[in-house]
Amino acid sequence: MAAISFHSFEDTIVKHTFNRIARTFGQNGKPIGILITKRPITATPEEIVANYKARSGKLRVIEKS
Repeated sequence: MAAISFHSFEDTIVKHTFNRIARTFGQNGKPIGILITKRPITATPEEIVANYKARSGKLRVIEKS
């Protein structure tokens, strides 16, 4: 699952939810999800020049295990 947030409050919700999922274990003793991105992926300076609104976007990814 991937989530893009554009505000810090949204990013906090996504971050805490993804961390909670990664810490939750299923019946087989394995975590339900594995964090793919430890830190959010943000726009590069070139992307910001091409699309100014991209400066506030943050991408976080978690994989179902």
